[in-house]
Amino acid sequence: MKRYAIIGFCLFIFSCKKSTPVDCSTVAYSSTIKPLISSKCATSGCHSGNSSIGNFTNYDNVYAYYKSGRLKSAVVTTKSMPPNNSLSSTERKQIECWINNGAINN
Repeated sequence: MKRYAIIGFCLFIFSCKKSTPVDCSTVAYSSTIKPLISSKCATSGCHSGNSSIGNFTNYDNVYAYYKSGRLKSAVVTTKSMPPNNSLSSTERKQIECWINNGAINN
């Protein structure tokens, strides 16, 4: 019985995901957020230039979503976007840092 408890404990410990800490001072729109949005959000059928649901191909449009509160709500609070949950916890934290720092175009 003791052996099963040890095996169960080991499985529990090794199954936990390690979250990478994010240094918010290094998060910038040009080097972090824009590439992330381009690869995860501004794709065909989603928030691309031809989309009626919001064009995330440039800073001004992304900033408009930030100002309305919809970006933080969908990505950070409810985690409903992107719908296939393709953002890692680190990527979500990077977006949250950028939002909390005023969504600066840097």
